[in-house]
Amino acid sequence: MLDSHTPNLKTSPEERELDKKRKELADLEIELADRELELATLKAELNQFENRYLRIVGWRYAELDKINAQIAETQARLKPEDKGARRQAEQYRQQAEESAQESKALEELPAKAKFKPTDELKNSIEK
Repeated sequence: MLDSHTPNLKTSPEERELDKKRKELADLEIELADRELELATLKAELNQFENRYLRIVGWRYAELDKINAQIAETQARLKPEDKGARRQAEQYRQQAEESAQESKALEELPAKAKFKPTDELKNSIEK
């Protein structure tokens, strides 16, 4: 009786080599699917981290921009003849308004649940 390691005498060397390459291809396809799933998971986790970071830090930058605008406006009021100070105050105020809008938009985004592939999904890839 032949075991699985003994070449079948009915198949040619080319057919055996082809079978070997097909098995290698199948193994590589499984590995590729695993890597693609891992990449998708990492991308989702990165996206989640970025959103969380922006929610936490974004409003702080909006506050900082608001304070910078208030300082620049105060300096412009103290020096009414200084056109550069007025221009800078306008720029800071515009930046503060943009930051506040962006921060508000981030707060309104729904929090996404953490992406975790199910065992069923993982198993379907391996098949």
